Amino acid sequence: MRSLTEVIKDKYEDPGLQEDFTVGGIKVYTPKTGPAISGSGDLQLPPRIVMDDKNISVVGDMKACAEMCRNVRELDLTKNLVTDWCEVFKILDVIPSLQFLNLTSNSLTHTSLPSNCREKTYPHIQTLALNKTGITWMEVAAVLPCFPSLSELHLSMNQFTHVDLPRNFTHPSVSKLFMNNTNLRDWHDISKLGIAFPNLVSMTIIDSDVDHLPDEEVYKEFSKLSVLNISKANLTSWDEIDNFRRFPQLSSLRITGVPFLEDQEPKARRQQLIARLPNIDMLNGSKVTAMEKEDAERAFIRIFMDSENQPARYRELEAVYGKLDPLVDVDLSVSDSVRLLVKFEDKAEYMDIKLYQTVLQFKKLLQNFTGLPCNETHVDYIEMLDGQQIHGATDMRLSHKTLVTYNFNPGDEIHIFRKNDPVS
Repeated sequence: MRSLTEVIKDKYEDPGLQEDFTVGGIKVYTPKTGPAISGSGDLQLPPRIVMDDKNISVVGDMKACAEMCRNVRELDLTKNLVTDWCEVFKILDVIPSLQFLNLTSNSLTHTSLPSNCREKTYPHIQTLALNKTGITWMEVAAVLPCFPSLSELHLSMNQFTHVDLPRNFTHPSVSKLFMNNTNLRDWHDISKLGIAFPNLVSMTIIDSDVDHLPDEEVYKEFSKLSVLNISKANLTSWDEIDNFRRFPQLSSLRITGVPFLEDQEPKARRQQLIARLPNIDMLNGSKVTAMEKEDAERAFIRIFMDSENQPARYRELEAVYGKLDPLVDVDLSVSDSVRLLVKFEDKAEYMDIKLYQTVLQFKKLLQNFTGLPCNETHVDYIEMLDGQQIHGATDMRLSHKTLVTYNFNPGDEIHIFRKNDPVS
């Protein structure tokens, strides 16, 4: 076990060599790099320092640490051996201007929480990461008042099964909350977070056990929540998806890795999500355009126009668009290919492009068109509307990505450039 002060000196102060790695049994050394030594001989650390996995358990010489860290604003102590909350408060005391503190994967013990911790105040801290620390809700309620300006809180991987905050606890400054990989299942429990953090704007609860969104008024607690990431949840029906409309301000939703949704064809899945959730204008990281929304809503009407069990949303949309004529042989699935215009220098050719191939496979096929190896070209996708480019070019650089994920439409274009040429 080591002290923070020792590790800082070892990393930044000694101008000698350090062992970096071993290759074939031979130790490889490189010069130590770090901040400059001032004219007075003082060590001047950069604003952000990373001390992950260094066996740090204590602060050590507090005076020396304070002198070295006077310019530090961000400190990452991931995967160390800090178990005592008293040492955490010492760190905060010796670096009073600290704005970001990451304590992920330090096993903090609740018995070490000092009785006077509520008397301490650290107004500069804006981001606090307590992932996989074993923190309890009692500790959360005890330590957060010390950070009156805290805006971003990370509590992932703490295996919470319930939200047990005191009923009268609130922390208005928190606007972003991350609760990934927990055992929370009941939305009634999760709604307590909306009460505790009344100004919450963004919440991420990926890979948790949320298995039901109830048809009840348990969403109004999140009165300011506009961004929600609830990917890899155990939701089971479209009726539950409909409940995302109940959030008063929700406009951006990321929901991937949900088993019953993954069974849907990608384009049809996105259309249903858009049609059912008129409040959402950013879905899975992509902007929902007015044209896409209208297409999705019309497709939704046609899907359910002959159904005996029409969702409530169907009647709302029918009131907007009226009764639509059914399309002949409506096929809501993505076809296997799409016809696009491919351009390279002074060449242009329409090609029927198979969608269920990777970018790398596609680039290899383009070698015949360009006369160049695929590693000497880069490829851009250009979305077109009425012959005009409507967005910036999309660089198709991810070799493993499948073409179907780009959602090509007839009329779009593929532009190919030599890698050494400037992209126009």
